[in-house]
Amino acid sequence: MSSSWGERSGRRGAGWGLAACLAWTAVAQGQPADPADDEARAHFTQGVDAYETGDFVTALREFRRAYELRPTAGLRYNLGAALYKTGQLVEARTELTQYLSQSDPGRITPERRREVDELLALIDGAVGLVELSAVVDGAQVTVDGLPAGTTPLADPLAMLPGSHDLGVEAAGYEPYRVQVTVSAGERRQLAATLVAVVVPIGPPEGPVEGPVEPESPDEEGGVSSAWFWSAVGVAGALAVGGAITGGLVLSKQSDFDSAVDRWHSGDSSAYADGQSLAADGDDLGVATTALFVAAGAAAAAAVVLVFFTDFGGEGPQEAESAAAWAPVVGVAPGESPGLALGAVVRF
Repeated sequence: MSSSWGERSGRRGAGWGLAACLAWTAVAQGQPADPADDEARAHFTQGVDAYETGDFVTALREFRRAYELRPTAGLRYNLGAALYKTGQLVEARTELTQYLSQSDPGRITPERRREVDELLALIDGAVGLVELSAVVDGAQVTVDGLPAGTTPLADPLAMLPGSHDLGVEAAGYEPYRVQVTVSAGERRQLAATLVAVVVPIGPPEGPVEGPVEPESPDEEGGVSSAWFWSAVGVAGALAVGGAITGGLVLSKQSDFDSAVDRWHSGDSSAYADGQSLAADGDDLGVATTALFVAAGAAAAAAVVLVFFTDFGGEGPQEAESAAAWAPVVGVAPGESPGLALGAVVRF
């Protein structure tokens, strides 16, 4: 199949070259003459001549120069054919799929579409394809350190047989790295789990700016110490809640890794399990971040109250008689554990 396609392309080199040239001319119709058009057409013609004589390296160079001067969908077909002839299968697949997606379907003849489909089938049989999914849109995908697109990807990632380093990065999430090994003709699915970055927030550094008016001063002009101890209790409880959800995030990550291992072992149900675990992990990561932010705010309030509280020799035990409230943090039972918050009011 490979040799017959190549022979047809060689015999009809002028045919496919003319198709790209006609598309090019149609774009320029009704527009003032552009010197770049003449230069691009000259590089294109030299590329066609080189391709027909078997000098595919020169043909590729000329087609690229023509595309830089006048980027048209038709030229992607020529680039894909030349890349295939020079053994650059992954790049050839990209150009041919872009040719099909960017061209007007009415301008692609049935014969041309058949030739492109045959060539893509040859390439897919010689490379490995990875269908990558991620719960975060807009993440940058790299293969062996080179950009490979942004999630969600429209097409599978094509890789030469062997091992490759695949990475997914998004703002606010830990970078995802995995080594993928593919074989010729293999097509597989991969779910990238991005874990939200958890940034603990402590008390503010430096002096507190500006005075804080107490909400309910006592008869001697100071704030009741009950408010200070309540703020301390709130900060501690929220911090404990953040630690609990942080532990659940790590547990979900471990379960997801186990699901990935099961998927590699042939367990078809592991993919759905992995997607569910990834969603749970993201939700818990958001809850962890919120709890630590709230804990930091409560701690800052306690620091401010130190300057306005009239302790009067009171301690935590004496303050318990005053009106106060405290949060209650716990783990909700069930197959998908979550965080439960409540409040206790004392008088």
